[in-house]
Amino acid sequence: MGTRNPFEKGNWDVHNPTTLVDRMIGGAYDVVKYVACHMKYIEYVAKNMRDIYDVASEGRRSKLIKGELGTLGSTTTINLSPLIQDQIQTMHLSLIGSNGTIYEPNGLDLVASITGGVLTIVLDPDAPAAYANALVNVTVFYDAEWGISNV
Repeated sequence: MGTRNPFEKGNWDVHNPTTLVDRMIGGAYDVVKYVACHMKYIEYVAKNMRDIYDVASEGRRSKLIKGELGTLGSTTTINLSPLIQDQIQTMHLSLIGSNGTIYEPNGLDLVASITGGVLTIVLDPDAPAAYANALVNVTVFYDAEWGISNV
């Protein structure tokens, strides 16, 4: 498609009126026709975007659970949603200490486990002092129940 004005005298062939349309549209017609012919696939993808995302992320979803730890040496319990408790595969835990620093504790400072729909966090008495009364963010990853319908 050129930048010349197609309506200017001498820029189009009188014997071929499609030349004017071709100059105005260029290759856009082929693109629009292709999109129109494949619209059912585009609509399918749009309607099933959540399912496609789940498949792309290996059928896993995540949920952020927040809580607050107690003092050093204490045990904190957080009840989990019954909708996901049996589907949890793994978790990631981080703390926001009393000093505002974000920590990813190792298994020596605290132990976190999920049993019977309850997240239990046991804080070691010798853990860093900043862990006491820290905010805890636990991301649990669980299997998603998904199904993709046919087109």
